[in-house]
Amino acid sequence: MKEIAALKKVVLEKLDEFNHHPFQKREYSRYEVWAQEEAGYLRNLPDMPYEISSWVYGRKINLNSHIVYQKNYYSCPYRHVGRTADLKVTDSSLEIYVDGKRVSTHSRFPEYMKNKYSTHMEDMPDRFQQPEWDDVRITRWAYAIGANTGEVVDRIFASVKVKKQGYNPSLSVLRLSKAYSEARLETACEMALTHVRTPRYHHLKAILAANQDQTYLEQKKASEKKLPPAVMSVVRLIMGVEAMVNDETKRKLRELNLGEIISALELQQTDVNTVTLSFDERLQRIVDYLYQEKYNNKIQRLIRLSKFRLPKAEVNEIYYQKRGIDRNTIQELSTCQFMHSNTDIIFQGFTGSGKTYLACAIGKQACKQQVRTHYIRLPDLLVEHDEAVMTQRSHHKLLKKYSSYKLLVIDEWLLNDISEDEQYFLFGLVERHHDSTSTIFCTQYRQADWHARLGGGIHADAILDRIVHNAVWVETGDMNMREYCAKNNL
Repeated sequence: MKEIAALKKVVLEKLDEFNHHPFQKREYSRYEVWAQEEAGYLRNLPDMPYEISSWVYGRKINLNSHIVYQKNYYSCPYRHVGRTADLKVTDSSLEIYVDGKRVSTHSRFPEYMKNKYSTHMEDMPDRFQQPEWDDVRITRWAYAIGANTGEVVDRIFASVKVKKQGYNPSLSVLRLSKAYSEARLETACEMALTHVRTPRYHHLKAILAANQDQTYLEQKKASEKKLPPAVMSVVRLIMGVEAMVNDETKRKLRELNLGEIISALELQQTDVNTVTLSFDERLQRIVDYLYQEKYNNKIQRLIRLSKFRLPKAEVNEIYYQKRGIDRNTIQELSTCQFMHSNTDIIFQGFTGSGKTYLACAIGKQACKQQVRTHYIRLPDLLVEHDEAVMTQRSHHKLLKKYSSYKLLVIDEWLLNDISEDEQYFLFGLVERHHDSTSTIFCTQYRQADWHARLGGGIHADAILDRIVHNAVWVETGDMNMREYCAKNNL
């Protein structure tokens, strides 16, 4: 750090000397020309950095004092309910304008988040005149249709922070009774409650449109006919007892972070065939359901935290024709057996040849096998290294962070020139990964070019020695996949 500070000082001195040196073919120096002609036009930079924004016009402010944008909800002062507003959207914020005046500002939800509410409590009415609908009237209408419909509406209201946020979702559910009849809606709600924790309009609409409610009702009646009346009485008695203890059981399970068991219990509670099963069989079904839900949630979390450039990449969707890629090699790599021997993978090819897609697809397969994976571009990694040096963060902490991943995907490998300090950092990273974890490299350069791109010298030799001798080299061909996908609307 002392050497860098000294270097900066010398550079500033030389720069000042250069700017004050007189021109060769005209009067004055660069500094004098700047002071006389340009300095007076300078203005202070704005306090806030500039952000690119886009506008969305004519969005209606709903009854719950919120505006919908990308399936998320942002509050607006209640006095503007029923009017239209314009949205100014940036990467980090969302501003609401009514009649050209900004009335509310929110931090924007990430694109992967859906059905979330950003609510400023001051935007919500306090002693505001009651709207045409309220929670009491909506709930009364729901229970008039049936107990299951009432339960759906209760769960919708329980899932929102402010009651008014449940008005539109509940009313959209209840209005299905006008299109499909109250009896069918009640059956659809009963069916949805066995599969979904908080059924919504799109769940029930799909059931009704496909006539699944009628199939469910026929199967239920057929099951009841198979059981004698005495057994049916026991079934209803057992279900009634379960319902009495259900609320307390749910509370304890949620405290233990075992909410998935609640769904399994509700599914068994509505299945008349479950009564014929022994306790061990019912417990086994619950454990199987819990394991599958926990597994699915863990996989989704690993994929999300991996920060793949292409999170939707799938091995079974890879295009092979005319690319010269060996399908058997890719299929073998997708089993992730290479990780057992700590083997690296190198995808090499021209720009646009699909290297990133292949790397993300293999990385996603690793996540499905519960392996901690991380994707990063080498330019971004080196920027993070430079920031760590400038802010005096520990060099070893950064190495420890990226060495903790069982599979590291480094894209755009050797795209830019490498400084001596960055070369030393990459050597430390490769050394920690060597023979203990696996790395996927995506590069445009052949192996013969790597030594020069790494800056040469003994560190370049050491980096190459730790990578190329235990790596699978896959050439991605010269077919431009971006051009192909654009022409075929893929």
